[in-house]
Amino acid sequence: MLYRLVVALGFAPLLQIIASPMKSPRTVSVKLPDPPGWLGPNCFEDNRNLPGLFLPLFIGAYFVDTTGMTIEECISFCDNQPQAFRYVGLTDGFQCSCDNFFEHILESTGNNECDAPCRGNPAEQGGCGGAFRASVYTRENSTFIIPALVESVGPWEALGCYNDSTSARALEVRIDAGNTTVESCVAACEAKGFPLAGLEFAKECWCGSELQNGSEFFGNNDGIQNGNFREDPDERACNLGCEGDPTELCGGDALLDLYTFTGSSKRTVLDIMIDDPCAGSGL
Repeated sequence: MLYRLVVALGFAPLLQIIASPMKSPRTVSVKLPDPPGWLGPNCFEDNRNLPGLFLPLFIGAYFVDTTGMTIEECISFCDNQPQAFRYVGLTDGFQCSCDNFFEHILESTGNNECDAPCRGNPAEQGGCGGAFRASVYTRENSTFIIPALVESVGPWEALGCYNDSTSARALEVRIDAGNTTVESCVAACEAKGFPLAGLEFAKECWCGSELQNGSEFFGNNDGIQNGNFREDPDERACNLGCEGDPTELCGGDALLDLYTFTGSSKRTVLDIMIDDPCAGSGL
């Protein structure tokens, strides 16, 4: 389904040119019609370039065209993938990505902030994102799905976002939690007798008896449900959807969504070490 923006004699109303003489140097904004079968664009803050975060807007499929990118090209690319994607995003005038879920939390902004012209068709200004801004198109009959904090799972309660390091881990044991969700991770840690569980980088599940190597509280996630960020940009970092359920938050890049066990456990960490001497190795 290829959408083409065509301005021809008799079709000039497709582009509504609004003069804005009070703004300089940009004095013209363009309202684009919805591509057939798609709704949008809606402009979102793209936080890939926050410190420590280098993430694509969507990760289902991705490509760049530094000279010829248009809305039509991006939507055609996403439409021709093996699966039908729900979202299409254009950033910086030349980056295209698609997916069925938001991989990290975005803040909605005014559409006038997506002001980069598409590299392949400057007339499509407003439809190809901008600097740290993404123009997002939604397939008709779809809705936005943004990951949210799971505040509790049975006796497990969320503690917030904590920093981590690949060279000095906050929790000592990484466990295979299958198709990672908050529920699968805390269940795996509980089965091993650990009182702490942490989810990181969308798919990693970590367990431990205590925080190690100076790991500290990095921010609450309670202000970012439904795409609403907290004021402090540093508190936006635990924002990746879980690999097994992208509607749930599963940490960030070197950041843990940490959970604590508040019930009673039949097994202790000492029991684990007796049963499996390698359990504390992190291997």
